[in-house]
Amino acid sequence: MRVFAIVLFLVTIFLLFLLHFLLFKEGLSYQRAFFFVFFAALFIAYIFVTLLIEPLSKQNERLKHLVRENLHEINLPIATIEVNTKLLLKGANEKEKKRIERIQQALLRLKRQYELLAYEIKKEYSEVKKERFNIKEVIKERVKFFEEYGHKRFKLDIEEKELFLDKIGLEQVLDNLIEIAI
Repeated sequence: MRVFAIVLFLVTIFLLFLLHFLLFKEGLSYQRAFFFVFFAALFIAYIFVTLLIEPLSKQNERLKHLVRENLHEINLPIATIEVNTKLLLKGANEKEKKRIERIQQALLRLKRQYELLAYEIKKEYSEVKKERFNIKEVIKERVKFFEEYGHKRFKLDIEEKELFLDKIGLEQVLDNLIEIAI
C-alpha cells in the first residue's frame, strides 16, 4: 500500500510538471493544457488499474478454486464417517452403540460446522440461494439438534408457514437465538 501511495504521489508531481511545462514553456492556453493533462492522467490511471486489478482477479480465481477443492475434500471424510458409523451400529452391542452414537453426535456437529463454513464462503462468491420451506419444520429441526446434546427441552407452539428465503441464514439466526435462550 505504501508503494502505491509513493507511485501516486510521483505521478501527481509528474502531471503538475507537465501542466506547468505546457502552460509556461509551450504557451498553450489553460484549457488546452488542462485537457492534455487530464487525458494523460486518465491514461496513466488506466495502466495502474490494469496492473493492479489483473493480478487481484487472478488471485481471486485461484482462491475460489482452492476453496471449492478444499470444501469437497473436507466433505468426503464426513460422508465416509457417516456411512461407516451407520454400518457399525447395525452389528454393535449396547456399549458399542453408545460409543457410536457419541461419534454420530460429534459428526452432526462437525457436519453443521462444515455446512456453515461452506455457506459463508459461497455467500462471498455468489448470490445466496433462496428456497421454499416450512418454518415450523426448520424450527423443530434446530430445536431437536440442541435437545440431542442434553440441552433444555422446549415446548413449541408454532404455526405452519411456508417461506421463500435463505434457509441456512435463517438456521444460523435460529441457532443463535436458541443458544441465547439456553
